[in-house]
Amino acid sequence: MLAVAVLVGGIWATAVPVDARARPTPGAANIRVVPVAGDGVLPPPHPSREPSLGFDACDTPGVGEMWVWRLHSPYSTVAVYIGGELRLCKNPFLDDAVWVPRVVAQGWRIIPIYVGPQAPCTDYHVTIDAENADQHGATIGRDAVTRARVVGLPPGAPIYYDLEAYRGSDVACSNAVNAFLSSWVREVHAAGYKAALYATPESGLAAQVRAAANPALATVDAIWIARWSGSPNLFGYDPNVLPASMWSQRSRTHQYLGDHDETWGGVTINIDSNFVDGPVYPEDP
Repeated sequence: MLAVAVLVGGIWATAVPVDARARPTPGAANIRVVPVAGDGVLPPPHPSREPSLGFDACDTPGVGEMWVWRLHSPYSTVAVYIGGELRLCKNPFLDDAVWVPRVVAQGWRIIPIYVGPQAPCTDYHVTIDAENADQHGATIGRDAVTRARVVGLPPGAPIYYDLEAYRGSDVACSNAVNAFLSSWVREVHAAGYKAALYATPESGLAAQVRAAANPALATVDAIWIARWSGSPNLFGYDPNVLPASMWSQRSRTHQYLGDHDETWGGVTINIDSNFVDGPVYPEDP
């Protein structure tokens, strides 16, 4: 049985076990990889309104690999990179609307990630146009919606913007980020999708906390906390940076472990590990 300890309101508590089935240890013997369920009984989908374990990989695993991990791993949610100019891996399985419904049929919940321009005070080769941040955000928001439709995500699904760390103390940079994200959020919402943000507490998330005090700015519906602490913490951050009162109701995910190999059912994938208690696709009725 796999239980997860979570810091809630400053108190450690053990969450409801995310999976009660016996699991093999990493490095278990190979099993035959098949493209769809059929050689074994897959577990039922994890309830979308209960916390779960999730993983993300630079390149989307194939349907057969996903089937094996659904059968053998503790994970029930997968984050995939649906698009954006700074998406690092090609992700050919996300060039059409085939992969998403197939893995959803296996019982997976999906976190779609869009990797667009980064903060203007960073050295990335594609950054936010600080002089026209609102127009830039609108353009990128429309592209994120297009990519969500291409991969087969319907309205109602979340789209998470991947904003890497930057100097959070740079006020002008954070103001440009907030203007950009405000327009991005409005475009995503206009198309019927939820808007969420992957960022560090001290940079992008702190900026969104400040943006929430400005009624002229739209802010994200959910956050994905980038902090490789080694253990899942949805709460317990500096209240001056990320107060527990914000994004408090099923609207937080934590990426707590980065860049490591795991092997389940003989299939090895390089992943980041996440504790998920935010919007995913599909949601239960």
